[in-house]
Formats: sequence, structure tokens, C-alpha cells
Amino acid sequence: MATAAGARADQPERREACSVVTHQSICSRCGGLMVSDFCMDLLNSTGELEFAAQRCVQCGEVVDPVIQRNRHLRQDMRTIRNVPRPVANNFGAKSPY
Repeated sequence: MATAAGARADQPERREACSVVTHQSICSRCGGLMVSDFCMDLLNSTGELEFAAQRCVQCGEVVDPVIQRNRHLRQDMRTIRNVPRPVANNFGAKSPY
């Protein structure tokens, strides 16, 4: 008869894989732990009901590929606005006044 302790001894040790925390698993809002989650979008017109997302266990922040893309677009627009534009040299032009 096999015991639970004997069955556990036969399984390989998996703790090191579970304890690894990458930079993507840290919440940008509160610094909490982000876990993989599947969400359901009933209003999606493409027919995809479930999608993968990251959810913070501390504050509840949800980040999916669409949210990440929109944040990158917003960041890119801020960068474009902050680029200094060349000023035209109009010293030789006549004044319209």
C-alpha cells in the first residue's frame, strides 16, 4: 500500500521554480505580487470570451495586453511632445507690420 509520504518522495522538487519572481510579477501601482489570471469579457465583439491577464493580489490592479499597449502608446505620445522642435531663423525676413 502506497502512502502519501511515499508518493511525495517520488515527485521531483519544484519549489525553486515557484519562488522565482521576475520584474513582470511586481505591481507597478503598489509593488505587490502579480499573478496570472484568466478574465472573461462578455462585451468583446471578436468572440473571444477569455483572455490572459496579470492581477495584483494586494491592490487588484489588472493588466492585460490591451492595457499594456495603450500605456506604451500614451508614453510614446508624451515622449514625442517633449522633443524640442527646431526654431526657424527669421532674422533676415521683413516684418509684416
